[in-house]
Amino acid sequence: MANDEMSEGEAALAGLLEQLWRMAQETPARPCSLARVSKRTGCPMSALMRQLSLLSEAGLVLVEAREEGGGRVALTVAGRDLCAGWFGP
Repeated sequence: MANDEMSEGEAALAGLLEQLWRMAQETPARPCSLARVSKRTGCPMSALMRQLSLLSEAGLVLVEAREEGGGRVALTVAGRDLCAGWFGP
């Protein structure tokens, strides 16, 4: 699907997946901190959490949010497979 065929929301989710994919390539052995993802994407934490919730429901990410703030996120196997197909190795 070309970027011009995506809605704004779909483009935001695809952009988030691309950032998660790049971050997973940089540090494959550990999940990404939510603060780091928020900073890299320029997305406020509240909006990031809504996007991650959608991706989690789709089975593409695992999110570990802490009540006191912070947390981590990692692509699932399905998320890695999708990202490899979209963004390459």
